[in-house]
Amino acid sequence: MKRTEYYEKLLAAVRAGYTIVPNMPVDLFAVRVIRKPGMKRESSIYGSANISDVSPQMLAEGEGKYVSASPLQSTWTATEPDPSNVGKTREVNYAKFADFTEVAFPLQSARPMVMEATQEAMAMKLFDAMGIAPPNTRNADPMIVGWVMDPRTTKEWDGQNHRRRHVSFLVAWHLDMRTL
Repeated sequence: MKRTEYYEKLLAAVRAGYTIVPNMPVDLFAVRVIRKPGMKRESSIYGSANISDVSPQMLAEGEGKYVSASPLQSTWTATEPDPSNVGKTREVNYAKFADFTEVAFPLQSARPMVMEATQEAMAMKLFDAMGIAPPNTRNADPMIVGWVMDPRTTKEWDGQNHRRRHVSFLVAWHLDMRTL
């Protein structure tokens, strides 16, 4: 069932005019989800606790909503007994998943044509995640890339390394002719 959905989304993306491009590093700014926020909680005694990025779900075309890949989190510090040093206390930093946040369009590609093409792609609810390539670059010609996640992969999502298999599609690209 999931593999059939996967191939149907690939075909729908090609029919909609999107081009398959090689997978490349991207900064995800939108993921498509249908679930409510979980009660994920992290703690750390060595630094600030942090909730990992939201992972995209592999949904059928048209389902779910796009949210930011970076969740809203609440953080706090508590003093607790130190189990390794009886009678002493230690500071523990906590972070809790609070809610999804709205998609924030990456400013480095804020060109009207790119923004319109991205909004059209998001309205189709076809791609499982959307990102910008190259990541963390100011003076480049940014590309907006849509991902269709492959359900056959067995690796877990890990936010930054994007270990899950996927097919990338070019959604929009601003080529600055002055750089040629």
